[in-house]
Amino acid sequence: MRLVWVSRHELNDRNHYILKKAFGKYEIRQYPHRVKYIHDLIYFAELVNADAFLVVLPDHQLAELFKYSKLPIYRFIVRRVEKDDGSKEFIIEGLEEIIDYTIVTRRIV
Repeated sequence: MRLVWVSRHELNDRNHYILKKAFGKYEIRQYPHRVKYIHDLIYFAELVNADAFLVVLPDHQLAELFKYSKLPIYRFIVRRVEKDDGSKEFIIEGLEEIIDYTIVTRRIV
């Protein structure tokens, strides 16, 4: 499984543990740029012969990626814990595949 990792952060040991549990053997190709255009990300995935995306993206880009790419899209399940000192800790709990992603809005003003 060749995954395009879309995040500014490097994967840590916990990420790798979860990926190994999910896929067995896998390769990571990190997208080296801030995502401005989803089509550039899709083109990068084609260049590296990716099997899937592993993403940290805002809603509008995630919806666009889902619309224009046929590759599976995965993301880590992360629990955010606020500590007593006000700082936040992010605990990676698992991995999920995004099966459908639709944003439905209603204009207010």
